[in-house]
Amino acid sequence: MAEYIEYRLGYSFLYVFRLMAIAFAIIGILVFISSPIFAFLLFILAVFVFFTSENIIFNPKEKKYKQYTLVFGLFPKGEWKSYKAYTDIAILKTKSKLEFISMGNRSISEDSIIYNVYILQPNHRMKILINRNKDYEIAKAFTENINKKLNLNFTQYNPEISEQTKARRRR
Repeated sequence: MAEYIEYRLGYSFLYVFRLMAIAFAIIGILVFISSPIFAFLLFILAVFVFFTSENIIFNPKEKKYKQYTLVFGLFPKGEWKSYKAYTDIAILKTKSKLEFISMGNRSISEDSIIYNVYILQPNHRMKILINRNKDYEIAKAFTENINKKLNLNFTQYNPEISEQTKARRRR
């Protein structure tokens, strides 16, 4: 039996939509007596939005991975691909900003830094996201752990610049 390594990348829908799914489920429960078909449809929609997630699974023996979506939290949808060409692993820092603007032109914003862990091809032009963390130390520990399992080289992200890009920069 092959040993698989599986990680959850996150939910498919944004936090706001997941909150709306909870509201739909509550509304569905409340209107069940008067309109059971409508309530059932609302409840199914809520379960779909709330439980659909993105995941990745590795098969180190065959050097394959599968990025898949768990629909309703049960049915995986995705296909196996080879990661033989991916030899490196790196942590990339990403800044994210969420901003809400009201009708009165007031805004609330939240800045966050997310550390994404990618496996990379040797030239760093292609990458596959395998993990997201808000804490660098957790991302680094994850990277060291997966590095042992997949036999990858920990490196700094430094993509090669193509001749086209070099020519464009000279203009």
